[in-house]
Amino acid sequence: MYGSFDYATHVDPAIRINPSLPLQFAMDFNIDPGMHGLLGQHDMSTDHAVEIAEFYERDLTIKDMIEKQFVNWLSRLPSGVTFPELHLFGDPSGKNRSALDAKSYWDWIRQWFKTRFAELMPGCHVRFRYEMSDPGIQARVNVVNCALRTIDGRVRYRIHPDCKELIKDLRVMKWVKGEMPEGDRSHSADAVAYRLCVLMPIRRIERRTSNYATI
Repeated sequence: MYGSFDYATHVDPAIRINPSLPLQFAMDFNIDPGMHGLLGQHDMSTDHAVEIAEFYERDLTIKDMIEKQFVNWLSRLPSGVTFPELHLFGDPSGKNRSALDAKSYWDWIRQWFKTRFAELMPGCHVRFRYEMSDPGIQARVNVVNCALRTIDGRVRYRIHPDCKELIKDLRVMKWVKGEMPEGDRSHSADAVAYRLCVLMPIRRIERRTSNYATI
């Protein structure tokens, strides 16, 4: 599926946090095998994105992913490090409300970041950047492949080796009859795709002549 991925090219242990850039948190919502989250950054001046850290364990809930794993990651930042903004990306299905309490994942996340995160990192503006509808599996895979390597050979996306689930997704995932991913993997790759579809969308470009249009 991710034929553009090359471990030697895209996995870089030298990746470091840049406090001058927004921190970006991408999520894929799952009860089984559990929630998946990734932290990264995107430099708009170079259109280059990186993945820095990964949150996952079996049966991980959204509450534990944020209140335990994400907060623990924040606690390990060097003293005084902050970010101008935090951008949140993720699964559009997270806006669907539960029949039990009429709240969606995004409702809970919005409330937590409005209150608790504001206490942990005052002055860091939170932006919600998830799409309202899922672009589809094929579109998401195409966006990730294009970020890994554009048609003219540019590499716009790299990953820290700590992101083991993501790296495994990119290395082993395959299509079943060209339509659906094989097996039970994809959740880390899906989280990345939700972010990259916003940051690096593939746009349809038309070039017109006097007689016809070519795509």
